[in-house]
Amino acid sequence: MGLVGDVLARQGRLLEPVPVIGPAGQPAGWVVGIEIEDRLLGLIQLDERDRFRRYASFLKRPGSIETGPRVGDWFDRSAVLERVSTWLGEGAELEEPILTFDRHPDRLVWMVRVTSGNEKLPERVFVAGDHVYVPTEPTEPTTG
Repeated sequence: MGLVGDVLARQGRLLEPVPVIGPAGQPAGWVVGIEIEDRLLGLIQLDERDRFRRYASFLKRPGSIETGPRVGDWFDRSAVLERVSTWLGEGAELEEPILTFDRHPDRLVWMVRVTSGNEKLPERVFVAGDHVYVPTEPTEPTTG
């Protein structure tokens, strides 16, 4: 973890890597969360060639783990499904969440496809932490 400049993150535990899937279904890298006491300190993002892309901190106040979200807020697929189900209301049939990005690889989100026959529901919903939204259609995803 020498590439991560956050001293507190260097003391954290690495979580299992999660693959990132690009908008066209192609492999787009990996994300590895770093946690202490069920708090997500940040994440290490690797690109599609397993090269270091970035470290993103989730701490609002450096050195204070209490300001980080719970690990499950970002890495528990059942929590993601629950958020989407609550947001859409009853009757929504959902596929398993896929970690992807919204227009740029630095904007990581969980994508949940909505498979119910209700035409009023969106085809897909994005979740980033506790934020749930319907994505706007990008013209072309950027990868830089």
